[in-house]
Amino acid sequence: LDGRHLVCDDDPTCVKCIPEYKMRAANRMISAYTNSTLKLQRAAFLRASFPPAATVVVIAANLRAMHLVLNWACGCESRGMP
Repeated sequence: LDGRHLVCDDDPTCVKCIPEYKMRAANRMISAYTNSTLKLQRAAFLRASFPPAATVVVIAANLRAMHLVLNWACGCESRGMP
């Protein structure tokens, strides 16, 4: 795997290389995301927390990129964005 590729030739799915504990965590997250009861709870939370015309930005980042996310959040705050 080199810097030009996001997958390796040996296993483009990454299934062979991922440790079992990380695969279990990923499966728990996928299950929570696709669970219809939890979907309704998330939708209700968003409706209750934000006005109908609000723009909501959702960001997912791993720990290695967290400094970039924090930098972006600080930049938004300094410009008066809620």
